Amino acid sequence: MFEELMAKAIDKKSADKLSPTFPDIIRSLSPLQAKLIKSLVQHDQFADVLLEPKQNLIKQHVRANFSYDEFGGPDHHLTLIQNLEQKTLVATISSRPTKEGEYPDFEIPEGLQLVRMTYRLTMFGKWFASACVQGAMPTLAWACGGV
Repeated sequence: MFEELMAKAIDKKSADKLSPTFPDIIRSLSPLQAKLIKSLVQHDQFADVLLEPKQNLIKQHVRANFSYDEFGGPDHHLTLIQNLEQKTLVATISSRPTKEGEYPDFEIPEGLQLVRMTYRLTMFGKWFASACVQGAMPTLAWACGGV
C-alpha cells in the first residue's frame, strides 16, 4: 500500500488528490485489514445472520458471499470490520432478507431476526483505496474527482 501511495504521490496529476492521513492509516492496518479493503474494492460483502435484537448479538451465521476463513473466522472478521468502521473506511448496512424469497424453508427461532449485514467501502474508503490499493484507481477514479 505504501508503494502504491508513493507512486501516486510522485505523479503530479494524482498527488493533489491524496490525503496526508493515508500513510498513518496504512501504518495502523493489519495485514488482514489490508486484505479486507482489497476485497471490498472488488465487491461488497454480505453476511446473513440470526440476530438477537435486544442484545444485538449474532447467534448464528447463516450465509455469506465470502469465506470467513480468509479473515480469521466470523468473530475476527467482525472485529476487522468494526475497526475499519472506526477509521471511517467501511460502513455496515443492515437490512432484512426476504424469508419467502431467499430462505423459504429456513426456520427462524422465536426471539431472533434474520438480518443481512452488508459491508462496503465508504466514500473515504474508496478514496483511500484508489490511492493505496493496486488496481483500484481505474474503477474508483471518480472517488478522487476523476471520471
